[in-house]
Amino acid sequence: MLPVIGAVVAGFLILRKVLAEFGGPSRKEQYRQLEEEFKKADNKITGPNTPRCPLCGGDTERFQYPHLRVWRCVNYPTCRGFVKATKGGTRYGRKWHNR
Repeated sequence: MLPVIGAVVAGFLILRKVLAEFGGPSRKEQYRQLEEEFKKADNKITGPNTPRCPLCGGDTERFQYPHLRVWRCVNYPTCRGFVKATKGGTRYGRKWHNR
């Protein structure tokens, strides 16, 4: 009788541990946390190949205006420097246009 009770208690403890692992935040809470992370994250393309600001020499970030794309200085309110971005596009499209 005692081994049976021990097995039941062990099974209960294992079940409790498994449920505790799955009992994290709800799916809505997880989505909310991910959305907050994406809003906080700087999704602008910056890196070693980006142009430098012509005025202050600082980093730039890609910024899309309604009519053009530019690399704008990350110190934007204080520095108004920008570099006009080259037109992207697929390689096939560029080759076709240059024919």
